[in-house]
Amino acid sequence: MVVEITTTSEEIKRVLDGINLQPPAESEFMGGDFIRSETLERLARVLVERHAELGFIDEHGFTFQVLWKRRGGTKGGRQTLGKCLLQTGLTKFYSGQDWVIWLAADHVRLMGLNAHGMEALVFHELKHCAMNEDPESEEPPTPATIGHDVEMFLSEVENYGIWASDIARAAEVFGKQLGLFGGEAKQQEGPAGQDAPMEDDNDATT
Repeated sequence: MVVEITTTSEEIKRVLDGINLQPPAESEFMGGDFIRSETLERLARVLVERHAELGFIDEHGFTFQVLWKRRGGTKGGRQTLGKCLLQTGLTKFYSGQDWVIWLAADHVRLMGLNAHGMEALVFHELKHCAMNEDPESEEPPTPATIGHDVEMFLSEVENYGIWASDIARAAEVFGKQLGLFGGEAKQQEGPAGQDAPMEDDNDATT
């Protein structure tokens, strides 16, 4: 399920002007699994520059690449829309990147994400980028990945309420967003009129 807010920033609109953010067709993968997307990388770069919480990426010279993946698959019955992968060892040697982010072309195509939805999805994956830093050491920070801010089930909240601090913070944010729409959020639905469940398959150990 994706909450649709149509207030994409003017800066992002300028970047996206005339650019096709639609995922490549199945045939464009030519039998492969990945296609590099300069368009998605441009969008990701603007988001890094725009959001202070992502500023450490440029500050410490970390690098990333954004790809389309032919098929995202599922996990626990939920569509995997994307993933942020920390590059180490041999994969870092060949990619030359600190992180590689991929978005699932098949799921994004099915959901029919608009520009705002694409921006939100890329931002979501960028938020998995993190760094390890020891203030007592003279060694430079190293890239890492982190999991989501909130881990919960809807029925957990229905049965036990806002019992944990991370759920309380989520409730506060949801409340603010609902207030923007007079108490009712607009949801972007798939072409069949059904909400598209989302899973990006990232956790703190990725």
